Amino acid sequence: MEKSAAAVVVDTKTEIRQRDIPRPVGTEVLVKIEAAGHTVVDTRYIMRVPEDIAAEDAAPILCAGTTAYRALRLADLKPGQWVGIVGCGGGLGHLAVQYAKALELRVLGIDSTDKESICRTLGTDVFIDFTQTKASLMSMYKHHNVIRVTDGGTHGVLVVSSSPKAYEQALRYVRKMGALVCIGIRPEYFVAKGVRLLGSSTGTMNDTKEALDFVRDGRVKPITVKKKLGDIQECLTAIEAGEIVGRYIISAT
Repeated sequence: MEKSAAAVVVDTKTEIRQRDIPRPVGTEVLVKIEAAGHTVVDTRYIMRVPEDIAAEDAAPILCAGTTAYRALRLADLKPGQWVGIVGCGGGLGHLAVQYAKALELRVLGIDSTDKESICRTLGTDVFIDFTQTKASLMSMYKHHNVIRVTDGGTHGVLVVSSSPKAYEQALRYVRKMGALVCIGIRPEYFVAKGVRLLGSSTGTMNDTKEALDFVRDGRVKPITVKKKLGDIQECLTAIEAGEIVGRYIISAT
């Protein structure tokens, strides 16, 4: 869930004369946030978003998009290789699919049946519905014959789901010496398959700039659902239930 309101650096002297607000010092600047007042921000930790990217498109990239893009870079995969994305229809997952396709990777997507259509639309090459198996995870793995489809297993897996079981599942289709990128949860240490375990949460400012470039040239388009501030509890309930496709945007207008 992201905040889409714009923030602009303003003239300090004029604003401070007009309002009782903090005075910036050192490397700080005064920033005016749409419908939210003023704040002081250190210039070392802010960046300019290109004006030709809409605020509702940029907002998801500053967190979810940067996280997904950074994770793919961390996996160090080459064009034509396979990447598995667990939770490919969610807020991070739908962006990870698009970044993966922009990087010329082949995508094995794992999510629930209601997410299949959008995941395939975004470019998922092979989709696994983890809710439709009546047997064990290993039976599902054999049923979909991931090893055959990916010619030995995926070269890397991004786990964007917060469920610990997702990591157990991921190990069943990553190939030997492949990379398992753990996002947002501390992984256990697995060595049986020689899998490279990589932890990631978000990225650097440079990662964000590069991630925005994909949006700017049209290779990535965030799926957003615009809501108002009073709808936050409804949004959180839907997120917990796994009902949202894409990313919620909280708009001030």
